[in-house]
Amino acid sequence: MDRRSFLLGIAGLLGAGATAGMALSPAQATMLDQLKNAVPPEGLPDEGDLVGMTPDGTGIEATQWGPPPPRRGPPPRYWGPPPRRRRRRVRVCRNVRDRWGRRIRRCWYEWR
Repeated sequence: MDRRSFLLGIAGLLGAGATAGMALSPAQATMLDQLKNAVPPEGLPDEGDLVGMTPDGTGIEATQWGPPPPRRGPPPRYWGPPPRRRRRRVRVCRNVRDRWGRRIRRCWYEWR
């Protein structure tokens, strides 16, 4: 038996056992009727104390949203249409061999 496959099999069994253990454990949820009349032990705070607080008493950070800061320097070059480039037709020639082995000159036109 291969050592690597043996260790992978043991790891798979441990993973399957952990998954089955979590899946079969009973869920312990709080009923909603118990939460309706829940009062903290120190009593309810004044309404002015609730501003800027979450229900559990954690403070809320003050943030300010606005436009981004202005740009400094010249605008990037890629703004606007690209510069127009003139293309010209060029005659290109090559010396090639035909099917009988003779050297001939082939020419054609390309846009460059």
